[in-house]
Amino acid sequence: MRTDGIDGRACIVTGAARGIGAAIATDLTAHGARVLLVDVEAARLTHVAERLTDAAAAFPADLALPDAAPAIVDACLERFAGIDAIINNAARQDASPLEAITTEQWDGVMAVNARAPVLLVQAALPHLRPRSSVVNVASVRANASLGTGLTYEASKAALVAVTRSLAVELGARGVRVNAVCPGRIASGPTPGEEMETAACPLGRIGTADEVAAVVRFLVSDQASFVSGAVLATDGGSTAMAPVAALYRSS
Repeated sequence: MRTDGIDGRACIVTGAARGIGAAIATDLTAHGARVLLVDVEAARLTHVAERLTDAAAAFPADLALPDAAPAIVDACLERFAGIDAIINNAARQDASPLEAITTEQWDGVMAVNARAPVLLVQAALPHLRPRSSVVNVASVRANASLGTGLTYEASKAALVAVTRSLAVELGARGVRVNAVCPGRIASGPTPGEEMETAACPLGRIGTADEVAAVVRFLVSDQASFVSGAVLATDGGSTAMAPVAALYRSS
């Protein structure tokens, strides 16, 4: 018998076609959860879902569109007859300096990174029972700027604020809301990696699987009294200064 408290739970994971999102979906299904994988990259998303068991299903959707949220909720209810956890991982990157930011860029990043998580929880709210969980994947850059990527950093800071607000508002329903803030996570060799690893107290870059393990904990009953938390998953780097130099590409 499983003891981690996620066996059989129906989870929605956005941004699940690659990277951290794919790792989260893989980890959850490996521990007995049923997962609806959501991403705008349909072909890659289907490939990820096919690698998992029948407990996983792919649902291509563009989270920049407001009507994506109710469609995702309906798909999860149709496939799994419930919703026990929402992992808002989808994100749109943007490194434009201030003078180059357009209205379209700002709105596009905010739509996916900050608005979509709110709309998805809102659409799922009538179906979220006590013990349900929401986990938002933010970033260390919500609290430490690189001096570039203002739009991305602002959207992640907004997501942290959304996390705390929803944790307070939904607590009376027994719904927990938390966030993880990954630091530099490996996606292959990058310039400057030696400097970054030397500056990290643990002496290395993190992995997507390590972020996924933290997400699984927050979804599980083992975190039954954890809500409103914002957990840095960065090897201790945000405990150091200056932080910005450590995460040029996170």
